[in-house]
Amino acid sequence: MKSWTLDGYERLIALTRSVLGAKILLLGGPAEEQRHATLLSRGGPGVYTTGGHNTLRQFASLVRLCDVVVTGDTLALHLALALGRKIVALFGPTSQAEIALDGHGVKLSAGLDCEGCYRRTCDKPVNCANALSAEAVFDGVARMLGQGHCVR
Repeated sequence: MKSWTLDGYERLIALTRSVLGAKILLLGGPAEEQRHATLLSRGGPGVYTTGGHNTLRQFASLVRLCDVVVTGDTLALHLALALGRKIVALFGPTSQAEIALDGHGVKLSAGLDCEGCYRRTCDKPVNCANALSAEAVFDGVARMLGQGHCVR
């Protein structure tokens, strides 16, 4: 439940590449390899996967390369904070009140009443993993880059 949707990431990649001309690094571990292969095949030029078997030091080095890290409450979030990177943090089943971004980012959620439930599964048709729009996440990325775009 902490992972955002494949469609959301696909739309975000398209927006970020077309509007901002950004290059995209797909960060993650072994559990994300299939998702990243799909995003890589659909993302076009300028989208790169970093593999899913990096050491902690290698992963931290990859996070350090990013101008903005879009992530849920994951290792990437905590490394980005430690490295002073800009962050767009996506929250759902974990509590955003428990994470301080210390001026390094924005917290986004779908605003559902049940957020912060810490459940691993959800039977609701609209849930925190699928209710957050790619446009809202893109706006967060643009704000962090000082671009001021608004896509609705």
